[in-house]
Amino acid sequence: MMVGIPGSGKSTLAEKLAAEKEAVLVSTDRLRAELAGSAEDRSRDRLVFANGIVALAVLAGGLIVLFDARTHALIPLYAVGVFLSFTLSQSGMVRRWWRRRGRGWVHSLLINLAGAAATAVVLGVVLVAKFAQGAWIVAGVLPLFVAAMRAVYGHYLQLRRELSLAGARPPAAEVHHKVVVPVGGINRAVLPALRYACSLSDDVTAVHVEVDPEETAQLRERWQTWGLGIPLRVLPSPYRSVLGPFLDYLAELEWRVGFDQYLTIVLPEFVPSRWWHFLLHNQTALLFKAALFLRRSRAGRITVVTDVPYYLSPPAEPEVAPVAAAEVAAAPARGAVALLAGLLLAAAGLALALTRGWAPLWQALFGLALLLQVALAAFLLFVRSLAR
Repeated sequence: MMVGIPGSGKSTLAEKLAAEKEAVLVSTDRLRAELAGSAEDRSRDRLVFANGIVALAVLAGGLIVLFDARTHALIPLYAVGVFLSFTLSQSGMVRRWWRRRGRGWVHSLLINLAGAAATAVVLGVVLVAKFAQGAWIVAGVLPLFVAAMRAVYGHYLQLRRELSLAGARPPAAEVHHKVVVPVGGINRAVLPALRYACSLSDDVTAVHVEVDPEETAQLRERWQTWGLGIPLRVLPSPYRSVLGPFLDYLAELEWRVGFDQYLTIVLPEFVPSRWWHFLLHNQTALLFKAALFLRRSRAGRITVVTDVPYYLSPPAEPEVAPVAAAEVAAAPARGAVALLAGLLLAAAGLALALTRGWAPLWQALFGLALLLQVALAAFLLFVRSLAR
């Protein structure tokens, strides 16, 4: 067993010793490389590990609810899981010894084979004897989990093949951009996007989807002054759809633009100063970004989407008298005290209902009250973190 600080040469020394002694090297570096790829491989960024922990917690909570928190009822399920793990691990070692056939492999194979057979017999007995007491969950759900894990593993293999540099050609050093700027009007949020588009390329086109002829006429008039000399293309939309005509225009444009050019979409977007202000707007830029991100080009071209935010200034706060300011400062404290008092009352009521054997209706009411109080506290903390 090699122990030391990172980068001290543990792996190198272990590989030399394994080669000299003909030993089996169990390296966490190799395991990570086999499971997650090399350091240069983006396929190692697997959120499935974090998501798997969350899913495991949810499933564990579901089992507790399903078995009414009776730990003795979970023993058959635990026994099946333990002996199934033993059987699979011992069988895996048998397969390993059979494939590698190193020094002393027959002796090791027989030991693991005997262990796999013994645990498999116990597993069969537990499955048959405890099937109706919970073992059916493992017997029925396990094949689904295996199929799901194989699908996940196949996804990562395909991802590694598609991201591999094998057979890829070095990219060209010089890149040309065909820039398209969708505009719904001309205002201060659009001007930075137009300037940024002009800095990328001389081939820039602004696109406006016409849903109101009067607004389009006003835009054409103002574009002569504020358009920075960028040509404006107006797309008709008889059904007042903004996204559909724009995507159709991009599909047509891709066949007319040279394959040595990147098709770049520059999205102007204003960012409100308060989080709840987002609810007051239709979020057209967010809709465009989602549609362009999920869209696959029929011409096999990569579409680059760039967002240019324009941050709105927070509203000026009116001056308040010292007494009013003190009251405003004390209001959050009073609200926190009231919320804490509500949590304590709900928790005390639930405890009394459970310990004194009150009617299930009272237990449910106090439990629901406690759950709502916790949810409200979490929501207020989330809102407060956004306002900072």
